[in-house]
Amino acid sequence: MRLSLRLSTLLGLLLLNACGSDDSEEGSGSSYLTPAALRELAQLGVDEYRGKARVTDEVTQGAAKRVSFDPASGPICLRGAPYAVFYVDRGSDKTMVLLDGGGACWTGFCAASEEADATLSATGPATQDPANYFADWNVVFAPYCDGSVFVGDNELTVDSVKRYHRGRRNLAAAFDVAEQHFGDSSQVLLGGFSAGGYGTLPGMIIARLTFPEADLFVMDDSGPGVQNPQQGDQIQQRLTDWKYDEIIPPSCTGCEAGHGQLSQMFSWMIKNDSNVRVSLLSYYQDQVIGVVFNGFEPAEYEQVLKAETGKVHDAYADRFKRYMLPGAEHVLSDEWLTMTADGVKLSDWVAAMVQGDDSVWKDLLASGP
Repeated sequence: MRLSLRLSTLLGLLLLNACGSDDSEEGSGSSYLTPAALRELAQLGVDEYRGKARVTDEVTQGAAKRVSFDPASGPICLRGAPYAVFYVDRGSDKTMVLLDGGGACWTGFCAASEEADATLSATGPATQDPANYFADWNVVFAPYCDGSVFVGDNELTVDSVKRYHRGRRNLAAAFDVAEQHFGDSSQVLLGGFSAGGYGTLPGMIIARLTFPEADLFVMDDSGPGVQNPQQGDQIQQRLTDWKYDEIIPPSCTGCEAGHGQLSQMFSWMIKNDSNVRVSLLSYYQDQVIGVVFNGFEPAEYEQVLKAETGKVHDAYADRFKRYMLPGAEHVLSDEWLTMTADGVKLSDWVAAMVQGDDSVWKDLLASGP
């Protein structure tokens, strides 16, 4: 069984086996991450919550299992409700880890889910349909209820109301479940929707640490990491409330310690991981991300979205590709088997990323539906 390795173990192997090695070498023999990246992540303590969550209950719900956690061990929702994760064992050596969405919350703005889902609500690649390439993959589904897009690690009280931004701990708990049940997976798809799309930014690092030898694929649906630089006060408030700058690698210079465009985290990951591919899905003028959460005018958001994600594609065209189309709607995966852009079906396009079929998995900026 292929097991995940803690950063301390990986670094120990580096010291034993890579004395005098060049940091530019890809991989360490135990992970596709470069030695330099592993050292940087260890210094940040990005895996400090892995293995810490205590399970209080596991309940069967049809084909799924719902795993609940003791809030005192870390995982918890925004207002103190307990956290839970779902998994479905389909007997495969391929696994998808899906991060749900549901708003965001910071001081001065709060519109977010406050409780973990009671039932499995994953759609998109988790769809049980023979036409879905991923229909036989195992599923781990992480509900979203921390208000900090899976990056927060803070508790605060505002106007006498307590908030728990425990996104990092909730994310770690989800990957603990993935490791326990599917640690020998040969291929892993990390998918995120809306807030969960933003969650793929830290999630892809934890995914790699959990599955160091697997083929890793990322599908970010409508969480592109774009921020409005004109809203510096709100960016700073999120940094203050969520403390997510603590896990941004300093070598991600474009991230600017959280003040820059967080889409640059994809560049950092691709540069430092030789076996990861990333798909970004979005409507050009997404009303939720562009207007509600970032305060852009629709046309302005489209311009910034294309420009910032274009920087990643220009640098890593073979491993970062976009599926974008006109519209102000939010989340494409709700139409997983029916969504088509420029004649290419969304589900086929994402499947082609995994299959290595670059004749289908192309950078697709559609001119119409």
